Amino acid sequence: MATKSLEARLDELEATARNTEAALEIIKLQSRYTYYMDLNYTDRIVDELFAQKDPQVKCEICDTGIYEGIESVRRLFRALHDQQAIRGYLGIIMLETPFVQVSKDGKTARGMWHGFGPNSANATYFPADKNHQDTLTALWFMGKYDNEYVKEGGKWKIRSLRLVCYFQAPYEEGWLKVPDARRWAPNPEICKPDRPSTVFKPYHPHAVNKLLPEPPENIE
Repeated sequence: MATKSLEARLDELEATARNTEAALEIIKLQSRYTYYMDLNYTDRIVDELFAQKDPQVKCEICDTGIYEGIESVRRLFRALHDQQAIRGYLGIIMLETPFVQVSKDGKTARGMWHGFGPNSANATYFPADKNHQDTLTALWFMGKYDNEYVKEGGKWKIRSLRLVCYFQAPYEEGWLKVPDARRWAPNPEICKPDRPSTVFKPYHPHAVNKLLPEPPENIE
């Protein structure tokens, strides 16, 4: 049985090292995004973390719709900044179960994380409940990031950020009673998306819930 040449083995080791380094850089990039969101540094998110020149740049956060192009992404994050800059707001989302898949050419990648955290925000229950309209509420958030990344100027940047929401449930009542207590989408008169959201199907206690999307497979 023929064995691989030393040169082939070295090539494989170099490829593995490159992919490992890329995955670690992407994990750090996504972590920086999370910390910037904690601090409401939304301008820095767009300027420092998103690709600036890639034509496929886009963002979709829960039910906000799809914002395509860097200026549309900037418009969304400025609207989110205003939503978060209120007394009592807390929007922590802790990243868990990182899964990063780097393309064979090392120029693009996909990453997936679960996101879970304690929040406090103005809640409007769905279906509408006149007793719970725009009331500061303690919430649990659960969702999943499904992102794409691209090398730009030698550094990894976010090409596509998508946060899929499973539930935003009041602390006191939980996700069995009220899984859909808050929406992220800003007023469309102020900040209108380029396209509707692709995935917004919150957890339902009386359904068989398939928590899509699936983790990324090998990408070219």
